[in-house]
Amino acid sequence: MPRPRTQISPHLDYADLTQRYVQCQDAGEKNRWLVIRLLSHPKTPMSIEQTAEICGLSCSGVRKIARRYNAEGAVGLVNRQRLNPGGNRLALSDEQQRLLRQRLQSAPDDGGLWSGPKVGEYIETYFGICLHPSTAWKYGGLQC
Repeated sequence: MPRPRTQISPHLDYADLTQRYVQCQDAGEKNRWLVIRLLSHPKTPMSIEQTAEICGLSCSGVRKIARRYNAEGAVGLVNRQRLNPGGNRLALSDEQQRLLRQRLQSAPDDGGLWSGPKVGEYIETYFGICLHPSTAWKYGGLQC
């Protein structure tokens, strides 16, 4: 038995949906606007399956976008990664990175060679920041 047609809440009229779609600069967001436009066309709304094929998504992905739009309106289509830039924040400031690279020009205190764990220990001791050894290694400008 086929599923009933997905209904789209009338948060915005079709002209507003079209305008938001046309003006959107973010590719993922633009695709979500297209999904809602196709599902809410006033004369011939498309099915989930048709919309999924046109937008290059799975049917469950289209349903998820529709549910989020119905629940949250236009805010539900926004690229949420832009709203949470925490992953883009660097653990070490520019000054700390400069000091670290300067320190790594000479041998570690125990002699030998610098390693990820040694760089991590140095960062934790002098900057009070605990990093995974591979992250610490990359901060030191060293290649894995």
